[in-house]
Amino acid sequence: MHILGLGLGPNSLQASSAANGSVSHVTFRPNRSGQLCDALRRLPVPREPEWEDFIDAEGRLLPIEHLRSESPEERDQRRRKIDLMLAQRQKLFQHVAGAGAVLPGTTRAEKAILNRDHARLMRAIADRVRAYQDHFRLPDEERRRQRTFQQEEHGVEEIRREILQRKAMWEERQRTAPDVAIDDLPPQYRRDSRQRMAVVRDQLDRQQKERLRSALYLPEAAQSDIRLQTAGLPGPVRDRAERAARFVGRIVRKNVLAQAEIPVIIVPTLEDEGAGYNETLRAILAHPNAADRAFVHEIGHDLSMRLPSLDEQAKMWRKQVTRGGSLGLGSTKDSVGDRWFYRQRTDGVPQVRPIDQYITREYPDHDAHEVVSVGLEQLFVEPERIAEDDQKLFELLLKGFRR
Repeated sequence: MHILGLGLGPNSLQASSAANGSVSHVTFRPNRSGQLCDALRRLPVPREPEWEDFIDAEGRLLPIEHLRSESPEERDQRRRKIDLMLAQRQKLFQHVAGAGAVLPGTTRAEKAILNRDHARLMRAIADRVRAYQDHFRLPDEERRRQRTFQQEEHGVEEIRREILQRKAMWEERQRTAPDVAIDDLPPQYRRDSRQRMAVVRDQLDRQQKERLRSALYLPEAAQSDIRLQTAGLPGPVRDRAERAARFVGRIVRKNVLAQAEIPVIIVPTLEDEGAGYNETLRAILAHPNAADRAFVHEIGHDLSMRLPSLDEQAKMWRKQVTRGGSLGLGSTKDSVGDRWFYRQRTDGVPQVRPIDQYITREYPDHDAHEVVSVGLEQLFVEPERIAEDDQKLFELLLKGFRR
């Protein structure tokens, strides 16, 4: 007969066995500065080591050589086996203590735990995640309506209302979204579920961002052909640059700007994820990790140079919304690491975030501005915010891109 008792909390491991009347007892305190502990702290969701990290599926202490040679995938697989075994024993004890017998279980997850059935438990978790995803799926009728909207041209106010309608639908789905239960799962399965849900939520957020952006898109036949010269760029930065150019081309009508091709020069000394625009070279300067929104921003500077009418209107808008405003020091640094000043808005639109301040940046030595660049970036990142809170800027940009 083998009896396993495990306890003493996260800082120790205790195992007892009895066979033929003899009892052995060992207490183990993990070294929190060791290789395994460091690996656990580098996880996407960092955590401190637990005593279960140091045993096998039978409750035996593992030698340090095994722990050092184990891959993250092997460690997670071992933890699933251990946690499922411990959860099963806990359920069996609770059933016997409470009802005098082992009951069949009331949920799919509980039934899987009672049978120590990993595959069945994973299916139960997958069904919970799928139910959450399905909640955000648009009805067929709404998907058809949105596709039809994209095939036609619309006025600025109609586009604005469409964006806000899509925003409201998303917020309602978020408000009524089902909870994805994880409290009844063994620890490693809870961690797996959290990571899986983080991926799902990120995917849904990206879909919603594109759904909002797509309300801005012109019919394909009316779109401009805007390209960045990305030949020779590393794959990831090339993908981000091309994604930015496609977005801008989709919202600029080709009778305003039929086509544009903008050089991109990699400059590693720029701030991480940042970019800049060189007016002399008419080129975008980008850090190797430049984000897609940074490329959108710099394309905005290029458009200001190519569209003089929009450039003048943007300067007039900045003058109007900052009339009587004092200078403020920006709360961040720009792409070359410099501090900057901005003129505070006096039209009632708050400037809480750095991007809100940067749109009215003041350049003391030349008549440059950030209205088109930051405005275009906001249309890419959060069109719903500019459509709702900065309607005059929204109108200025869309009319300038498709007059």
